[in-house]
Amino acid sequence: MKQQKLIHVGRIWMTIMLLGWLLPVSMKADGPYKLVQVTEVKAGGLYVFEQKGYVMNNTIPSNALQTTNSYKAKGLSGTETYVWTLESATGGFYMKNVSNGSSEAYLNNSSSTNLSFGSSSSIWKFTFDTDGTAIIQNTSNSNRFLGYYTASSHVYRAYAVSNLETYPHAIKVYQLVEYESFTASFSINGSLGSPTQCVEYSNVNFPSRPADVEGKKFIGWSTSAIDGKTDEQPDLLLETTMPSNDITYYAVFGNVVESEVTATFDAADISNLTKGAYDNDWIDPATGIELWLNGGKRFTDAPARFEIDATNGKYLGVELVQGYLISLNVTLTDAANTIVQVSPGTLTTEGTAQTVTFDGIVNTARCYTDGSHPITISKVVVNAKSWAVTNYCTTITENHPVTITSAAKYATYSATQPSDFSETGVTVFTARVSDDRVLLSEVANGIVPANVGVVLYKDVAVDETVTVPSRSAVLPPIEGNELLVSDGTVTGDGSTLFALANKNQGVGFYRVKNGTTIPAGRPYLVISNSGAREFLGFDEEPDGITCAEEDDGQDYRYFNLSGQSFTTPPAPGLYVVRPVKGRLQDMSGKKVLIK
Repeated sequence: MKQQKLIHVGRIWMTIMLLGWLLPVSMKADGPYKLVQVTEVKAGGLYVFEQKGYVMNNTIPSNALQTTNSYKAKGLSGTETYVWTLESATGGFYMKNVSNGSSEAYLNNSSSTNLSFGSSSSIWKFTFDTDGTAIIQNTSNSNRFLGYYTASSHVYRAYAVSNLETYPHAIKVYQLVEYESFTASFSINGSLGSPTQCVEYSNVNFPSRPADVEGKKFIGWSTSAIDGKTDEQPDLLLETTMPSNDITYYAVFGNVVESEVTATFDAADISNLTKGAYDNDWIDPATGIELWLNGGKRFTDAPARFEIDATNGKYLGVELVQGYLISLNVTLTDAANTIVQVSPGTLTTEGTAQTVTFDGIVNTARCYTDGSHPITISKVVVNAKSWAVTNYCTTITENHPVTITSAAKYATYSATQPSDFSETGVTVFTARVSDDRVLLSEVANGIVPANVGVVLYKDVAVDETVTVPSRSAVLPPIEGNELLVSDGTVTGDGSTLFALANKNQGVGFYRVKNGTTIPAGRPYLVISNSGAREFLGFDEEPDGITCAEEDDGQDYRYFNLSGQSFTTPPAPGLYVVRPVKGRLQDMSGKKVLIK
């Protein structure tokens, strides 16, 4: 669905890949095949010849080959009426129609412009131009050339050289190539499962719906990781077909507020609806609920109705991407023309009223005919739960515990939702770089906005794992913080990136080695003018924290972590102690926690 950015399987044919190189020609006519445009042909291959959207097939009205528009359907068997194989001949190839029998299958041009089938064949030479099209020449009959005749009759003929300026003759050649297998991997909250083999253009079998993670609901699948910094809906998939390459699909989660919604699709009046991306496809703009007819159309003559053809596999579909379906209330125009099967859901019928109910999270439902009677519906009322989604992400780090070691006492942290450290005993700091030092500024309330990197401190005697509560709030950004957060693709350049560590020079920010990837969610600093330094300490590398009241009455000044000087601390927090009268030298450079 174009408006909702959802790919529908069975509602849209995948565009055939026109790759431009020759693939192996060992073919067997059992498929399934895809079409690949080629610029060379060989004996034994299966081919389709197309010009102006029409292809040659084995029907011969008016002594010429009728054409068809259906050749771009996926999953070809290799026995279609427009599929040809080539056999070796002197100076070219015999062209044989695969589905036209064994004795009368060869393409002939014995006289004038007419084409025919026979047991003997003209010899055809293929010459490819620089634009990738082919000139197909009959070398055994006055050097005539295959060409398209007119748009009204859609036929091919064999033209003399004198007619080539009048009639098109440059033909695109497609080869039938067997589908390949590629791997599909599925990442759920940063955990990558084992890849599965999928044949290209086949339906991708996604894992069962992922469970909610720490209050975030599963929204859909994406082909790229999302860092959680956006409230704009990304491209989402619930169903798709396998591309011609290995791929990873990421489960997308978001903060969701649910509300009950109703959409009415009345065949007599669709003024409240907008047209969807396809024919017989309507969307209720107020809710985003979509209804479409797979085989059928809307009739305005009495009784006005949505009608589904009496053909097996045809259906009425309903979908809501940002939410889930609860029930459908269907009003029939004729009790004989009913829905006979639904997928998924439970169907009940009472006269001309049918109800479909759903359990669990259902985004898409289909209501099928029995193959012998149409479905004729005057009205469909859809009841659903709609989602208002914010904070899309593919890796959820809120509420993840953080371990502070007794050796370091410091850690870095970031989450995709606001985090509340106010009751954890952890002091939270932002960081910035000044004169090859890392200056820390305390976050007074201990509450950190989403996707913000911070430094944590707690004076622990033994390693302690701290559980961090999440906070449902939109918080203003923290000013002056230079910590960035890796999305899992940030790699050290051996020069400018620094991450927190406890190594031979103590706790501080060390240069990230060239080629080392910083894990997703981990804060880091970028310092372009760090020179040859490998290590950046906190101010003057504090070696401990002491309560101020232990040194009450002594003469010294307090310096906050931004470098401001105070005789008396203006507020609780962390300060660097400097003696004023030569006393308390053992306190010089130490940090004091003012309560």
